[in-house]
Amino acid sequence: MQKLECSRKCVAWPAGLFLLLLVGAAGAWSQAANKVETDPAALVNPLIGTANGGNDYPGATLPLGMLAWSPEEPRNRPRQQVQGVPGSMRDAPGRPAAPGGYAYSSNRISGFSLTHLMGTGCAGASGDIPFMPYVGEVASSPADDPGAASYGSTFSHDNETAQAGYYKVKLDNGVTVELTATLRTGSGRFTYPQGKPAVILVRGAYSETGSSDAQVKIDAAKRIISGSVTSGNFCGYIGTADRRSYYTLYFVAHFDAPFLRSGTWQDGSVLPGTTEARGGTTYGTNGFVPPGKGSGAWVAFDTSKSAMVGVRVGISYVSEKNAEANLQAENPEG
Repeated sequence: MQKLECSRKCVAWPAGLFLLLLVGAAGAWSQAANKVETDPAALVNPLIGTANGGNDYPGATLPLGMLAWSPEEPRNRPRQQVQGVPGSMRDAPGRPAAPGGYAYSSNRISGFSLTHLMGTGCAGASGDIPFMPYVGEVASSPADDPGAASYGSTFSHDNETAQAGYYKVKLDNGVTVELTATLRTGSGRFTYPQGKPAVILVRGAYSETGSSDAQVKIDAAKRIISGSVTSGNFCGYIGTADRRSYYTLYFVAHFDAPFLRSGTWQDGSVLPGTTEARGGTTYGTNGFVPPGKGSGAWVAFDTSKSAMVGVRVGISYVSEKNAEANLQAENPEG
């Protein structure tokens, strides 16, 4: 065995042990390479970037996908103010937990929105059409619940799974949510606790930065909820020049369970039995979503025979007809 020369104490490695280490390292590298080659998506951790200002989201999406179905979290603590950073000096209850809608430090979800952008900064962007599974009766307007204390739910990261193209979480209200996506559509499965009222809220007007218009329509015979939201307002709280809308997103959602009952809300008014509503949240006087504004719809399900409710959702920035065409092309029934 050859003696090594160095200025500090050295360890002489037996040639056989060194060869064994090389073989082992090569084997481990080969296994990792095979895993990358056969299933590279298994190496993706969508939770990376959801803390410490990464402004990422962990929900279901595909590379370059237009639909990104991911949790939306309300702000649960005052924003830290930093001198010299204009955005940090302004705050409001309607602000999301983080740009992108999700902060790992938060533990309350207000809905699962169909669109998200990564690393936007400001107060976020997109976060359009949140779907929120709710257990109970809709007795007050969700517009009067900006912090999602009534119609949201807490959760634990111990009950959360995020994988490439798939997201799952069991909410503390008892509902298990599973989401997946194609390029322009998503599929959701909501498993409710049996024996309790099972409701889906479609918070159509509540994009991360608010909306100037929104509309929603319930078709109980076809088990469809459809509508649109007009939004934009990126960094609008910093300057009035950006406090405007510049896109409209259309959606259509097909459910696999009949609607037991339904209703809508418009601002502070709850309208049981109605099937259409319209009205945006506005952008407020300071560029944030004001409380008591906006519209949406809810439907209730009979889960006595099956606790699971499935939904297929298509989106389009062109028209509701195109949203339906995208759904039929990428995510047809059956």
